[in-house]
Amino acid sequence: MNPIKSTAVVAGLTLFLANCSTTSKFYTPAEINTSASVSLSDLNQGKELLMGKCGECHRTPAPRKHDAAGWTETLKAMQPKAKISDAETNLIFKYLTSEKKI
Repeated sequence: MNPIKSTAVVAGLTLFLANCSTTSKFYTPAEINTSASVSLSDLNQGKELLMGKCGECHRTPAPRKHDAAGWTETLKAMQPKAKISDAETNLIFKYLTSEKKI
């Protein structure tokens, strides 16, 4: 195979795989993300619900897509469609709005 063509194939494959990755835009909750009102267990449950419930119908949105006000509106609109309870919505909201840089 032509070296230039090989390089193009490798570059294209690398770009494709990078864009297919869904985990890079989601953080794994850690103690730094917790507070007096948000436990690590809450955050892990929120992430699991987000990936499961939201990911059933469409690409799961990254936490950085909206600020707290934006997530409030989005979750309000999606709650009946996703058939999630108020408690589940609250856990998802906590996860989406708790990311902190280390």
